[in-house]
Amino acid sequence: MHRCLSIPEILRMIFEELLRCNAPDLKALARLAQTCRGFSDLALDILWKDLNSAIPLLKSFPPHIWEISGTTHQKTFRFRLPIKAADWDRVLGYAARIRKISLGYGIPQLEVLELLSLSLPAEHFLPNLQGLRWLPNDPRVFPYIRLFTSPNLTVIELSIDSSLASSSLLSLLASRFSYITDLTLRWSGGDGPTLDTLGSLVSALTHLERLCVPHLDPSAYQHLPSVATLRHLSLNNFSSFPDDSGSWSHTDPTFSGLSHLRLRSDTITPTATALLSTFSNTPLQSFRCESGCIPSVVTVRELCLALAGGCSRSHLRQVYLELGSEELDNPTLATITPDVISPLLIFSNLRKVRVEAGTSFALDDAFCTALATAWPRLEALTLNTNSAHGALWPSTVGLLTLTAFARHCPLLAELSITLNAQGFPDALPHPQAQRVSQRALKYLDVARSSIDSPFDVARFLSRTFPALTAINSWYLLRNEINPTKWTEVQKLLPMLVAIRKEEEIYWRAQAL
Repeated sequence: MHRCLSIPEILRMIFEELLRCNAPDLKALARLAQTCRGFSDLALDILWKDLNSAIPLLKSFPPHIWEISGTTHQKTFRFRLPIKAADWDRVLGYAARIRKISLGYGIPQLEVLELLSLSLPAEHFLPNLQGLRWLPNDPRVFPYIRLFTSPNLTVIELSIDSSLASSSLLSLLASRFSYITDLTLRWSGGDGPTLDTLGSLVSALTHLERLCVPHLDPSAYQHLPSVATLRHLSLNNFSSFPDDSGSWSHTDPTFSGLSHLRLRSDTITPTATALLSTFSNTPLQSFRCESGCIPSVVTVRELCLALAGGCSRSHLRQVYLELGSEELDNPTLATITPDVISPLLIFSNLRKVRVEAGTSFALDDAFCTALATAWPRLEALTLNTNSAHGALWPSTVGLLTLTAFARHCPLLAELSITLNAQGFPDALPHPQAQRVSQRALKYLDVARSSIDSPFDVARFLSRTFPALTAINSWYLLRNEINPTKWTEVQKLLPMLVAIRKEEEIYWRAQAL
């Protein structure tokens, strides 16, 4: 055997490569574990490190005491005979190698959990477990989660409800697992645990790096801003938070390490702005706000102002504002105008921006040019409506405005915006005019953009964005709109691209 294979670091890289491919080769790892003693321990560690079901581990019991029935997609494991102390030897040897386990459909049956709990000869079933994902379908198995806890747990994802058992578990986590770094709680039914129970848990966690919960209480609000390790925060039912702005008051520093924030609710309330107003030069890199209902224009503008005032201008990379999809009787009451989102122009390092609302946009050429100038590192941009009223308010953004994106955003690969391509000039550009060409854009969504000359539009797009090959449009089938014209543009683009490439090849050959 080559001496390099005696170096554990090199051997680990080779073995882990078997798991990085599209189809992880677990059988190859098992064969390597049986090859020699030098390979065995390391191969077994990698093979058992991460499980998506408890069944592979349970199959380590002597085969004569268990059986599996059911289909390939729905297997049921059960014991045929009692478990003896000696039957655990091989199981516990493999169990000690497990670092992460995900239990959803792979949670054993209630009877199996009862036998495991009664016969377990050790203090912990999985003594070195660091990550647990517990999403049971049968609420009766919930008490047996203790089988799968260990002193080393730092990553936990739980499905809980409003029962006393769930509240008791949260209290246990607060007292015994205060070193948790990643906590995700999902409600499986009802309103979930009480605010004070959940708040007590979060307040006890001083090493949090990632937190995903539906709601919190004021005590948790006071605690989280001072957790310097917190990087990811996701609040999935933000509208249920108390609107008492006094609960946000605290001393600096505030969210000094937060890089990703997601707020989700039925509607955006002033509480979201109150949360952002506590930020002070926070190094936020990604901000996502999702609202089921369309908020008022004032609320959205205040949200953008708070984001601009509290976040580091150099760190923010992504902004996603998904502002409802409900139809309005009068969408002009909530029209997104340039002054609503203009506070975001101070973030010069933005890479991806998505502002989508169930209402109309009233943007213009001047604002889009300013936007392209302010965000030179932009890679993907969406400024569009998902409302059926969008077709009734034609865009005032001219097709030529796309030249600003071609000139100032060399990395822009995806663009979604409603344009006005009617009356587009059909004259060829002056031979001495400077050509603006950008080769990164490959996808353009024109939504309900108006158009009357497909060939002239296709020629302009092909000249300005030579790599553009995909155009998407979505129209209501109204008599005054002809949805086939953008389809013609889509058909013309590949042909124009092919012609352009042929000419480039020809003139390159002539220059040699």
